[in-house]
Amino acid sequence: MGKIKEQVAHLLDQEMDRTQFLQYAGVVMLAFLGISGLIQTLLGTHKSEPKQSGHGYGSSRYNR
Repeated sequence: MGKIKEQVAHLLDQEMDRTQFLQYAGVVMLAFLGISGLIQTLLGTHKSEPKQSGHGYGSSRYNR
């Protein structure tokens, strides 16, 4: 755990320009969101509602 703290402290102490900052921010964002989650978001393939079977009470689209 101490090694991670040292790496973060070193990263925060070094000077960087705008492009380096954006590169680091992009890597952190990919690590945080996950590459597969980012691809699903960009492609719009994530499912927002579970698929219903169509049987039983409240199964029609009017009873949501």
